[in-house]
Amino acid sequence: MVTTVSIRLALRKLAEVTCGTAPSLIRDCESRTITRDGAVIELTAKDFDLAVLFLRNVGRLLSRAHIHEAVWGRTGAITSRTLDSHVYRIRNRLGLLRTHGWHLTSVYKHGYRLEQVERDACVRPAA
Repeated sequence: MVTTVSIRLALRKLAEVTCGTAPSLIRDCESRTITRDGAVIELTAKDFDLAVLFLRNVGRLLSRAHIHEAVWGRTGAITSRTLDSHVYRIRNRLGLLRTHGWHLTSVYKHGYRLEQVERDACVRPAA
């Protein structure tokens, strides 16, 4: 069972650890902001936590249960589409698209994976 004390400890650890690696994005965990091309990107607290979780785990498959526990502090079966809505929002706001060198993809019936891709591989040859 997750207690309030364990949640506070987890949040404290979250603030102490680096915010992940993404050359095109600048993260400041202390002020809980993410900047792209000099512009601060508006994110809710949960969106920020989710973005940091993905950026810390680039290339790893994160299960829906793990994400729910890490970001929301909930365990057990979650059937709502809340996670999908947050992922959609951060994918668009942070520009986690192949054309920007990132690919945030869903893995059917499991979870999500953020991968860094080569920009040259994203450009389609002219016909």
